[in-house]
Amino acid sequence: MLIDANNKQAIKAIEIAIKIIENYPVFSTTFLVCSECKNNPAKGGMHCKDCLEEDLAEIVGYEKAKEFHENVKIISKRVVN
Repeated sequence: MLIDANNKQAIKAIEIAIKIIENYPVFSTTFLVCSECKNNPAKGGMHCKDCLEEDLAEIVGYEKAKEFHENVKIISKRVVN
């Protein structure tokens, strides 16, 4: 299977979405300062959820990225509680 530009964009979007989810861990983990914005906490010092949302928005658009992030927040609260 050949990977074209559209597939690369989809793969990148999925990777970013997974990283957003990973910033809402179920178990205790280490958070450090975001390696991109240097302001927000981020799991393991990688990119924070806000920077990742911006990265995702560059691929899928602001509204879809915001909606995805909001849904992750809702789900993570249900899992933790």
